[in-house]
Amino acid sequence: MTRFVSSRNKLIIQAFQRSGVTSLRGIAITLNNRGVRTARGGQWQVSNVRNLLAPMLQRKVRPTF
Repeated sequence: MTRFVSSRNKLIIQAFQRSGVTSLRGIAITLNNRGVRTARGGQWQVSNVRNLLAPMLQRKVRPTF
């Protein structure tokens, strides 16, 4: 279940990035304002967003929009 939620949240984050919200803090605020919860049911912090996007950032792959 956690993997599904993480994949879903990655898609949501990528949609925010396409709409212009690109900072980690901005993404966390937007997720919280829209009522999207983390995989454990908590509120988003900058570190949650960073950890979720880390594999993509480590490979230096830019998301395709």
